[in-house]
Amino acid sequence: MKNLLKLDENRKLDEIVFEHRNKLYGAYALRKEEGSVLNKAMFLGISIFLALAITPVVISSFNNSVSDGPDLVAPPEWVLPPDVEKDPPAPTVVTPPVQKPVATYNSVLPTPTKAAKELPVTVVNNDEAVPGFQDTPGAKPMDTYTPPVVNPGTTQQVPTTPVKVKDPNAVVKEVDVQAEFAGGIQAFRKKVAQNFNTSDYEGSGEKISAMVTFIVEKDGSISAVKASGSDSDFNREAEKTVKSIKGTWKPAMLDGEKVRSYFRIPISMQFD
Repeated sequence: MKNLLKLDENRKLDEIVFEHRNKLYGAYALRKEEGSVLNKAMFLGISIFLALAITPVVISSFNNSVSDGPDLVAPPEWVLPPDVEKDPPAPTVVTPPVQKPVATYNSVLPTPTKAAKELPVTVVNNDEAVPGFQDTPGAKPMDTYTPPVVNPGTTQQVPTTPVKVKDPNAVVKEVDVQAEFAGGIQAFRKKVAQNFNTSDYEGSGEKISAMVTFIVEKDGSISAVKASGSDSDFNREAEKTVKSIKGTWKPAMLDGEKVRSYFRIPISMQFD
């Protein structure tokens, strides 16, 4: 009764609040339907609660009804037949080989007597029989002699020196015959002096020197020309001059064969 009065009061209050206002607005509709919405929500909540509370009871009763059925028959047990004892195999009888009678010859020296009896003679080859007390024909005896094993002992191995394989392209420092310019070293020096460009040093009064090193190849050509001295410009000009010299070299010789070898020649010039 109080709720109905309260709802009636709320309705009057809603009419006063929404007087001269748009009642089609959502707030008025919500306040007007508040009671019915609350009742529906209450009944729905009670229904869900009862359903959740009854569900375990229904499930347990269903399980009990299923378990009350007839008992399942257990599958038959398979029984293996007993093992049949087999008779043990008969032992193998090893028959020793039958030895043939071996031929023997009478190795007893006869005792000389006055009345000697003549006995029948059995011919036996002494080389194919063993000594005995009488002559007995038979098989030839087997040769059971085993020669002794001779231990050769430990043989001392002499270390062998590995043979060095010569590199045909190696540059040899020590040779039997030195490389030589065709025409002699003086002819080579003369060509260097004639082809050297001295225009940058004329009138300087300097004396400049350098050591030129190069490799004389097997075919008589030269390579790897390198000049070392205090003046870098002079070194470059010396290298250029040596490379420009026309002519061939006789390659160095080692063990009767042509080899590549180093050749060094000093170049020194006095400029007036």
